[in-house]
Amino acid sequence: MLWDSTRKCLDTIERLQKEIHLTGWRKIKHIRKTIKSIFRATSHQVFKGKKEAPKKQSVKTYLQHTEALVHRCQVILEHNVAVAASPAALLALIDLQRYKDYAVKMIDLTRRRLIQEEVIPAGEKIYSIFEPHTEWITKGKLSRKAELGHLLLITTDEQHFLKKRRFLADTK
Repeated sequence: MLWDSTRKCLDTIERLQKEIHLTGWRKIKHIRKTIKSIFRATSHQVFKGKKEAPKKQSVKTYLQHTEALVHRCQVILEHNVAVAASPAALLALIDLQRYKDYAVKMIDLTRRRLIQEEVIPAGEKIYSIFEPHTEWITKGKLSRKAELGHLLLITTDEQHFLKKRRFLADTK
């Protein structure tokens, strides 16, 4: 998910370049290719590797690159808010802020989980940056490893109309 937030930061910067002049982003395709390549190598190392030291080193390298991108995004946000005159530029800056915030959160969660080997509580986890309200659904079935979405309670009333309510597990 860290790759998704960094990818969306880069997509938003490309969109923003069409509206306002940004310096230092001439090689944005190269930046995207580099971070994606490091992400794939890290992913392979984490899920297929057996030794902990190379895993942690690979994760640290990936986090350094994503932190550098987040820093560059922050510089754009600090210097271009007043310059953005068009509504499209303002919307792009708002999107960039949102995706940058997700990237910061994902960097923190990745560092805590993979480098510090901390167990992340379910309340802190983010399952989707595109639909932040997504929840982890556990039904206890053996065939389903992971299920994301919302629990819904669908009932009918006296007139046989369907009613849909969000199911909250802790209510009685």
